[in-house]
Amino acid sequence: LERVGDVDCTTLGFDDVMDLIADAPSPVALAFAAPDCAVTVVGPEGEMTMTLRKGENLRAALLQRKAKVYDFKGTMMNCNGGGQCGLCAVVVRDGAFGPQYDWEAGKLKRLGPDARLACQTTVAGDAAVVELQPK
Repeated sequence: LERVGDVDCTTLGFDDVMDLIADAPSPVALAFAAPDCAVTVVGPEGEMTMTLRKGENLRAALLQRKAKVYDFKGTMMNCNGGGQCGLCAVVVRDGAFGPQYDWEAGKLKRLGPDARLACQTTVAGDAAVVELQPK
């Protein structure tokens, strides 16, 4: 989703977009666009480049493309994208992702300001680097 009415929502989180839609006059004018984002993924199995669609959930996109998002513990104990376990933590660079909310930042402060939960991250920019399984 690119626009709700005249408002650009490409970098907004889910809740903010839903608020825009709820507050928009009927009929709601929605504009969809899905350009691509080139993502370089650096992980335990090396480096690979993939093309992700803007608006895609980062965790789902990485898993679909067989990226090793989780270590062994994470594979066995993850919350399936519910944002609760913190096991899909990644480090992102280049600002190609949607906003990070305070609760997510608090959960990941040990990993630094560029850490994100892949399950709570939306692809939004043109290019990015993602580090899997940061320590």
